[in-house]
Amino acid sequence: MKVSCIIPVYNTFSIDDGKTLEACIKSLLDQRGCDLQIIFIDNNSTDDSLKTLKKYEQKNKNIEVYQEKKAGASTARNKGLKFVKGDFIFFMDSDDLLKKDMIKTALKIAIEKDSDILYSSKVLKVNGEIKPYGPSNSFKYNSISKSRANIFGVAGHLYKTDFVKRMNVSFNFNIFIAEDFLFNIELNTQTDKIDFNLAENYIYIKHDMSTTGQKSDKWISAIYSWKMVLKIIRKRKPREYRRFINTFFEEYFNIFIVKSIDKKKAKRAFLSVMVRDGNLLYLLSYKMKSTIRKVKKIYRSKK
Repeated sequence: MKVSCIIPVYNTFSIDDGKTLEACIKSLLDQRGCDLQIIFIDNNSTDDSLKTLKKYEQKNKNIEVYQEKKAGASTARNKGLKFVKGDFIFFMDSDDLLKKDMIKTALKIAIEKDSDILYSSKVLKVNGEIKPYGPSNSFKYNSISKSRANIFGVAGHLYKTDFVKRMNVSFNFNIFIAEDFLFNIELNTQTDKIDFNLAENYIYIKHDMSTTGQKSDKWISAIYSWKMVLKIIRKRKPREYRRFINTFFEEYFNIFIVKSIDKKKAKRAFLSVMVRDGNLLYLLSYKMKSTIRKVKKIYRSKK
């Protein structure tokens, strides 16, 4: 079976004069025992990323390079989805690496179990050191805690092409952070055929240019991603709603506010999620005192 790999690229060459980007490309070309369609979407890079991609495209028949002028990983991935020819879709970030059996191992499990979605475990590489990588211990949806798989991102995971097309799901181009989380929730609330690859063959590289490591008002869009996620969960998986709203309130939204530059705008976004959608009333119904204390603390803070 063929696997279509979609990799958005934006100025990855600038990280270290192309070493990271070339390592990513080579780790894809080194995959053993699988038929790959490798789709790179250059997201209007201003460095030599596109030039590097074109160089590899000329030498490798299974590499396709396209350009997307509109900013954002969502628009880049959506463009990549238009060119998919494989039975499964695999997403990867252009600054990450794969071990040689990554896709082969994942594909074998997905075929054996007839998976619509196969989440794969990852490891984190920081300054050359390998560390565990995974979701919060308190966040357990669809038994996701069985592995270090992580539904907050799409990188490293396999999606059956027919399933994605039938569900007519794409990435929300108005969301710049946590757009992949919303994509996952849209899909995995519509199937029970979700499985896990415990082999830690995907290497997530953390560096100074990582989007999630920088302060930006793009983090405000992550609050709106959660807003849509909570609506989906409330409608399709009501038994999971309490866990989701508690996770957002206790662990995530404060991170989004801290990392946003426009704090007032971020707090207004939080207000939209919690009050207008009725999520605050739900929280107050079972944990009133701690909820009120936390809300007061947020709105009194100046930073």
